[in-house]
Amino acid sequence: MAGQNEALIVTEITKMRVSLVSVALTAVCLFLVGCGILLHNKTRIPPEAMDRHAYCADCINYASRIDDMIRRGNNVRGNQQFFKYASDVSCRGQLLISKRCLRYRRAFLDNPDKFMFDIEVPSQACIAIQAC
Repeated sequence: MAGQNEALIVTEITKMRVSLVSVALTAVCLFLVGCGILLHNKTRIPPEAMDRHAYCADCINYASRIDDMIRRGNNVRGNQQFFKYASDVSCRGQLLISKRCLRYRRAFLDNPDKFMFDIEVPSQACIAIQAC
């Protein structure tokens, strides 16, 4: 009877060791997964920052289109009517769908005398309207 009790105790201890090992392995795995998630989130660019960059890039693209139309025209820089036309025509595609170019267009046309010439450097024009 004593031998059976000892065997039962040894079996119980073995079961406890196995369950402790599995619990410890599970805890270590969860810890590593948690660390991985935290590191991934820390190195990831937040969506609002990506949106800010996209907003600025779209403005520069739009301003470049306007400037390209002005450069292709003969003696049209400084022509307010052509600047308005170039602003209207350049607002197309994904820029139009996202409605961003409407904001850029409105900002550029609020002060056309200034931006007719500032648009030569698209990044500076976008900084001036606070898109970048």
